[in-house]
Amino acid sequence: MAEFTADLSIPTSPAATHVGLSADSVLMPKNRREFEAGVSGLFNGTGKPNGAVEFTPYYIVRGGKLSFREYRSNSWFRALTKTTLGLASGKRKVDEAEITATGLSLSVVLADLGDPAYSYGLQQCINRVQAGMLERARSKPLPDGGVPIPADGSTSDFAPEDELQDDLAAKEYKACLAAREPQLWNRSRLAVGVMTGRGRESDGEQRRLQFGTGWWLSAQYGFEGLAALRRTLGSDSGFYDCITPGPQGCSEQHTASRWERGAMLTVHARRVSGASKLDLSAGGELAEETQTLLGARLTYGSARRALFLETSRTSARSEGTSSHRDQHAVGLSFRVSENLWINAVTGRRKEFSDGRMEHVTNLNLQYGAASEPLVPIR
Repeated sequence: MAEFTADLSIPTSPAATHVGLSADSVLMPKNRREFEAGVSGLFNGTGKPNGAVEFTPYYIVRGGKLSFREYRSNSWFRALTKTTLGLASGKRKVDEAEITATGLSLSVVLADLGDPAYSYGLQQCINRVQAGMLERARSKPLPDGGVPIPADGSTSDFAPEDELQDDLAAKEYKACLAAREPQLWNRSRLAVGVMTGRGRESDGEQRRLQFGTGWWLSAQYGFEGLAALRRTLGSDSGFYDCITPGPQGCSEQHTASRWERGAMLTVHARRVSGASKLDLSAGGELAEETQTLLGARLTYGSARRALFLETSRTSARSEGTSSHRDQHAVGLSFRVSENLWINAVTGRRKEFSDGRMEHVTNLNLQYGAASEPLVPIR
């Protein structure tokens, strides 16, 4: 299914992808207890790590807690809570040989209009859930020695973290998110990352391998318009779906265009320097190769079905030789059930080496069922 399309998504584990290890199973701990258990499982009692872990340092240090007030009012704090570190280590087969590889990565989401904090409608829904939760808590009999929850507007030291979420509040909160998923799936987003790695042959000369330093940049535009971007990204209190918030609600709503409701433009760039193509049969040092990917995809549809147009170029340079591959594709992803998608794509591919065309793949249709959409929908 990937004959005409390029991987323009953010890797689940950039560290594992950079050194060529599997990223099918990545540990993503959300608090200190999960982190400690994940790291213990990563080493598996052998003293040598084997696997991949991707975590947010802020949540590990703070035990999974954050201040929503600070999160909503401080863009730097939001970026900190969306900064992740990655570690991947394990063994990798190269032809008949085997190498051990270790990769490290740092990823940061600089802006994300899909964050619920930017949705006025979602915040109002959550406020109603919290109000109902507090009302139910106040109506319950106080236990011996219990402190009553103060009324609204009280100057008491009672803080939001003192609230106890009940089952009904949890259900209503999920309903708030589900109701606004169609408006959040294609919002604008900007993320960057860097990764590095090294390895060693398991047998033979046991040469050290330097995978070099790579980087990636992923930008997504949801056609919200310049005014909406200024209102949200240029302010720590703006909403993309409400132009003028008022004391009794939103006094001026943002009207979404057809393109804003159903379109998304994705641009992805990735550069990897190091021993990407390993030829362990050759003696001496391995030839260093630089690989660069630049691609764009225009998607139109929804979180359940999407049509897309894509173009990309992948270039590689190594010791005076160069090659590149141009790909153009059109495809469709259709959600049949919760975990089943039908994907179809057709396209054209050209491959060049040292300035000469080597191979052309003409248009043809590929289709099949998969557990994920052909176009990643977050």
